[in-house]
Amino acid sequence: MTAGVLLLARVECRSEGAAEERPVAVWLGGERYRVHAVLEDAVVGSSRAGEPSERRLRVELDDGTRVDLRRRLPEGSWRVRRDPRRPDSESKED
Repeated sequence: MTAGVLLLARVECRSEGAAEERPVAVWLGGERYRVHAVLEDAVVGSSRAGEPSERRLRVELDDGTRVDLRRRLPEGSWRVRRDPRRPDSESKED
């Protein structure tokens, strides 16, 4: 995941049956942004025995901003990092 700015934020999630929680909104600076799309979703295990796994997601918000969400499993708090690149600036060729 990209290096960006670590933000104080809150992530709203919804559980769908027995499935993993799905983020539906991210609060940044007192404003709520709806999650438009989940671009990546992975659970990464620790290489050290006894350490928790981590869930990592990359999402696109309704304003086009992309953020990386990380959460230690099973009950850790979310960490949010804004991707400094805008989606329209990625992989453009003239």
